[in-house]
Amino acid sequence: MCDGYNNAISTVLVSEENSSLSLTQIQNKTLNYLGINNYMVRPDAQGAYIEHIDCWAKLLAPDKILVDSVPGTDARWAQYEAAASYFANTTCAYGYNYKVTRVLIAGSAETSIAEPYSNSFIFNNRVFVPIKGGSSAPHDTAAIHAYRNAMPGYIVEGYLAAGGASWYGTDALHCRTHEIPDRQMMYIEHLPLFGNKPFSASGFSLTAKVFSYGSNPIAATYPKLVYKVDGGNWDSTITMTNIGGNMYQATIPSQTIGSHINY
Repeated sequence: MCDGYNNAISTVLVSEENSSLSLTQIQNKTLNYLGINNYMVRPDAQGAYIEHIDCWAKLLAPDKILVDSVPGTDARWAQYEAAASYFANTTCAYGYNYKVTRVLIAGSAETSIAEPYSNSFIFNNRVFVPIKGGSSAPHDTAAIHAYRNAMPGYIVEGYLAAGGASWYGTDALHCRTHEIPDRQMMYIEHLPLFGNKPFSASGFSLTAKVFSYGSNPIAATYPKLVYKVDGGNWDSTITMTNIGGNMYQATIPSQTIGSHINY
């Protein structure tokens, strides 16, 4: 899994299938070919034959990750808890620890019993979550709610396997489909301000890299920075200024001490 900010995560399968290379050599290859400068290789919590990380964990955003949770009676409970703890104590691309969302599954066995919620597919503003359906899947609703709570603004829906078949804990939506790059996409890279900031009479300066992969010119009034204060409306807009190359800058005006700013 890649977060879009030069961080990626795999299970130890990448080392097992490249046994002639050291972990450092593997990490150097991901850096040289993919630009990944922080490649995390983790134990496989599921403990199944497939050893794919998306069978038990899923990046929802650069700072959010979903990790399955199994009942305490499950033989691999400790592995799942260790995985969740690792990410909860690991710094994400934004400079603070990952926000970890948990979804309960019936068990981690590699059979049709295991629920495949982490094996979802995120595409544009939609999240396709594989569900079991019926009385045999008591955790479907909770899993959908967990996604919606973690990803506000996205359309999250559950999907059954076609033709009366069943998703497996080792084979579901993300295992069967993938995105196709949009060659005309607009890419925006921004590391957000977060947490408490000291009062500043000059306001809060923000920068973003904005790049058109289709080589299309960016309109004179874009990009825009939109913000709100103390839970107000999103009606404050500032046109960002090009400060060279693909970099843009805007400043949120100074606010009263104690104000809560969203942007």
